[in-house]
Amino acid sequence: MVLVYGVHPLISSGSVYRKSVWKDVGGYSTSMECCEDWDFWIRIVGAGWQWKVIKKPLYMYRIHDNSHSNCMKNNRYKYLRTLIKKNKNIFQNNIIDLIIELHRYNDNLLYTKAWQVLDKLRSLRNWFTRE
Repeated sequence: MVLVYGVHPLISSGSVYRKSVWKDVGGYSTSMECCEDWDFWIRIVGAGWQWKVIKKPLYMYRIHDNSHSNCMKNNRYKYLRTLIKKNKNIFQNNIIDLIIELHRYNDNLLYTKAWQVLDKLRSLRNWFTRE
């Protein structure tokens, strides 16, 4: 699994992992201004750990405008650049999987957008053909 923003969202507050995983990757980085959880999961991937995702909601997670979770909102590319530089070897070693996953994400996004456009066109056609 490749960790790509928006593709495989992980909520660290809802994660359970072994203490040995935490120790192996050094826990959360205190040098990160933002996205400590994403950096943590990237390092877990780099260390070769695997996990399972439970595909049903087990709790509610509230995000508001002032949430720390929104820190990437206005500076997304700045923090993404920081994450990539900090974990350069992991990204280099997984570049093929990363590119494939990004294409899958884009294909799904394009497919979804295409259906949204078609739905809009249908509603416009219905609007124009109403009596």
